[in-house]
Amino acid sequence: MLRTASTIGLVLIGWLGLSVAGWALSLGDPLPEWAEPMVVGRQQVRGVEHYQGQDQIRAYGNEAGQVFWIQISSQSDLPPDYREYLGEYQHFPPQVVEVVPLRARTLRFRQGTRSAEWRVMGMSGQFQAEAISQDLAPIGLK
Repeated sequence: MLRTASTIGLVLIGWLGLSVAGWALSLGDPLPEWAEPMVVGRQQVRGVEHYQGQDQIRAYGNEAGQVFWIQISSQSDLPPDYREYLGEYQHFPPQVVEVVPLRARTLRFRQGTRSAEWRVMGMSGQFQAEAISQDLAPIGLK
């Protein structure tokens, strides 16, 4: 009986671990209700901090409660994938702004008056990345 209960418990823990969604916020998404006040530059905005595997992720929201900036600090072997964080901006035509071989890359996604940038810096085991929407950012942070 005890063995059956522990087996069921392990299966349940494994199932829950596999079914838990990862970081689900991208640019333009609404901040979750549990977002807290955070200081960015000289402005106070609402934001969230989340740890996922080897990544520390912070997302900041504008006055309307939409995510305008995501920062990722990662110790993964591969850099973060911009498609997970850019939301609808990933469908805009990309423009390479800057590339430093094996060290950094900046991409700009622009369509009409809307634009976002994706920056990733670092090497395997230590990456810093950010996604920022120019059109959603508060005026003092543009």
